[in-house]
Amino acid sequence: MEIFSLQIHKKGDFNAFYKGVDSILNKNGLVSGEVNRDIAKQSVAHALQNMIKHKRWFDICTIRSACEVACIRLSSKREAVYSAAHCINWGDMTNDYKQCLIAMVMDDFRELFLTNPNNKESDE
Repeated sequence: MEIFSLQIHKKGDFNAFYKGVDSILNKNGLVSGEVNRDIAKQSVAHALQNMIKHKRWFDICTIRSACEVACIRLSSKREAVYSAAHCINWGDMTNDYKQCLIAMVMDDFRELFLTNPNNKESDE
């Protein structure tokens, strides 16, 4: 049986399955139950990309979840703007408003994407 590209060699052989799980966690520098900065960045990037490219609307739930992953707290003004925009179809927005909304969201996550774990600017 194969689950998420991990092989369970014999029916009920979960020890072998979890050896595969541990191997993937170790390969990615993860400890069981923990999340590192790289996985947080990937999670936020995928969530935002999915919302912008594939969903047909602005979704504050995506923003809130991404903020939780990245340990970011939105200002009350930004939260209010995002709440007002929630579930508005991208196609119903003016291009300027849509661009501004996306720029605001990316600004909220600037520190996550532009700094390294030591809070020093990354080389670009």
